[in-house]
Amino acid sequence: MDLTLRVASEIVPAGGWAQIKVYADAPLQIGRGAFALDLDPRFFGPIESVSTFSATGDAIALLSGSDLHVDGSIQSPSGGIGQLPGVPVIVVRAPVRQDASDSGYVALSLPPGAQYVDSPFAPSNYPTDAWRTPSGSLLRTVMVSTFFGKRGTLSVQDVSPNNGFQPSGTVLRFLGTGFSSSTKVSADGVGLSAVTFVSSTELRATLATGQELTGLGFRVQNGTEEKMFFPAAPSKQVPLDPVPDYVSGSHMVIPLGLRSEYGMGPGSGGHTGYLVNPYTTPVDIVVTDGIFSSFPVSRTVSLPPLSTRFVNQGSPGTGTSMTASRPIRMTRLDVNSGGIQVPVDNPAPTIASITNGASQQRGSIAPGEIVTIRGFSLAAASSGVSLTTEKLISGIGPSGAKVLIGGIAAPILYASPTQWNVVVPSEVEGKNTVDLQLFPGTAAANGGGPSEKWTLPVTRVSPAIFTSNSTGMGGAAVLNQNNTLNSPSNPATYGTTIQIFATGAGLFAGSVTGSVSAGAGNSKYPVMVRFHGADYPATYAGPAPGLTSGLIQVNAVIPYTTAESPLTIVVDGVESPSGVSVSVN
Repeated sequence: MDLTLRVASEIVPAGGWAQIKVYADAPLQIGRGAFALDLDPRFFGPIESVSTFSATGDAIALLSGSDLHVDGSIQSPSGGIGQLPGVPVIVVRAPVRQDASDSGYVALSLPPGAQYVDSPFAPSNYPTDAWRTPSGSLLRTVMVSTFFGKRGTLSVQDVSPNNGFQPSGTVLRFLGTGFSSSTKVSADGVGLSAVTFVSSTELRATLATGQELTGLGFRVQNGTEEKMFFPAAPSKQVPLDPVPDYVSGSHMVIPLGLRSEYGMGPGSGGHTGYLVNPYTTPVDIVVTDGIFSSFPVSRTVSLPPLSTRFVNQGSPGTGTSMTASRPIRMTRLDVNSGGIQVPVDNPAPTIASITNGASQQRGSIAPGEIVTIRGFSLAAASSGVSLTTEKLISGIGPSGAKVLIGGIAAPILYASPTQWNVVVPSEVEGKNTVDLQLFPGTAAANGGGPSEKWTLPVTRVSPAIFTSNSTGMGGAAVLNQNNTLNSPSNPATYGTTIQIFATGAGLFAGSVTGSVSAGAGNSKYPVMVRFHGADYPATYAGPAPGLTSGLIQVNAVIPYTTAESPLTIVVDGVESPSGVSVSVN
């Protein structure tokens, strides 16, 4: 399998800030990888932070280097890194010099000899072995560097708070340069209210919908200038205890799960606790050393707002426990002869992203839309669709597992510890926002307690086309007129009718939550199919026979076009995301 990682080129102002983003050319599940990144000293100042994002929130990284260089080793056991379109694999934040040259390079490479977080051994053939899928399959990797240019005034330095689940009503501070009273701030699938201009270097906005901020893309616009900024956990480290040599100067990325307590056992290799406070208020931590000795000793330390800390084991071999006054992100670093291991176990159920089930993009949800919920510790085991005695798709899974959307159990199409696919209940129609909360069931390893309660904006339609590779980009999930799957080797013929499978087209007459469709009835909204920028009316747009009412079938006649045609559906004037195509002969 091929993976292309590309640094996105941007225009940034002198004296401002740059967030350097590394994207995969196409969505792909990355299990692990390593990289080196170098910044032009004539253009950039010292690196401020480095991070990676996972769709499931299980990203782990060990990142180290100097002012203008970083070596990184990243991992996601579920393959959540690179899985979502439009979300970077890596972000690096650095200032732009006041005396910056007209342009500056960003070099992305594969340095030999780097170690993975999860392995004590360096890869034997680095360019071949560095990047792999979750199952261990090799990813043939190409890395593309770029130049940044100097122009404009708008830049984003940081968002505070910049990580963690933040409830509705949280005030976000946007720091940067070039802000004005007309500067706009938005984020897909997120409600922001009371955007206030404070100064040319600060904006404030109130979060109207409670969500996880890590990896959420904020769009900041000032006239023709626009910047995307992805918040990440802070990298400034002021340790509670002396930083151990093996992580000195390093920045850790740990899974998003919240815990109130955590223990470091009596292992002889040595342990260090790593803590992240995602809140805007301090959190007290009771650290007890010697929990396996006759004389345990406790001490209380305060973790400042939005900060990270290391906690060393008091006496090797005697064990240390940490108890927080409220749940925070904490894990342990296990040291062995070859490197550092970061265990991923069972914290409280953690939602990391909620996306349209077809496009895999964040956004407002629509009644009847199939949505994908990703995270970890979300269920005891995988389960599929089950029907009730009324022949409706059940909203209650094994051991009471369920997702409540607006207080209604959403029909479950699939549930696993890292991913759920559910259908938004039709009853949310007409609402502005609804709460979503996941209950993993009593058989789950974490005890079945609920996740944080997300608040999502509601819209009438949110159309998206399913793709054959389930990434939201590439060849559409389309049947040719002879009911065979459309592909480059099996294209549709001009003048024939194709069947396009999509979701998010809103409600149909008589829609019932969880119903299995007989295929009758058109959408109550007008549906058009766009080929190469020209719109054509759908010959049919309605429920797909025998499937949940959240899946729609759109039939259209192929016009004269090229062999690979961009494909979009337009529902009541709302377009499905781009990047989807159909093969035509």
